[in-house]
Amino acid sequence: RDVEVPDLSARRAGPLLLNPQVVRARTFRDFEAAAGDPDAAPSPTRVFARGDRLLIRVPAYDASGAPVGVSARLLNAWGHPMREIEAVPLPGGVAQFGLPLAWLGPGQYLIELTGTGERGAVKDRISFRLTG
Repeated sequence: RDVEVPDLSARRAGPLLLNPQVVRARTFRDFEAAAGDPDAAPSPTRVFARGDRLLIRVPAYDASGAPVGVSARLLNAWGHPMREIEAVPLPGGVAQFGLPLAWLGPGQYLIELTGTGERGAVKDRISFRLTG
């Protein structure tokens, strides 16, 4: 998997979303533990089972130091919105979102992340596959 590393030293106007992390939890107890642990290990895979719950962490940055609001929504394989993804509080200021997968059918999906700041907005997408 390719990972893009942005140049944070450049004086870029507007917000920047850093590489999102996806933490896989197999049980609700695992999900709750990961949601409160900023050091929970992200999953290297993007193939998940219907019984999993995903915790999506999105570090955001603005060179001006202004806060960046982050939102997330689930899209189908064609990029059509399905629903907003609920935010889960995390101490330390990194935005994180919780997505249970049990209600979805097998297939390809996208998570669209939007960072909004005083000087504009930026979007990023994560794709994943759900197996039966």
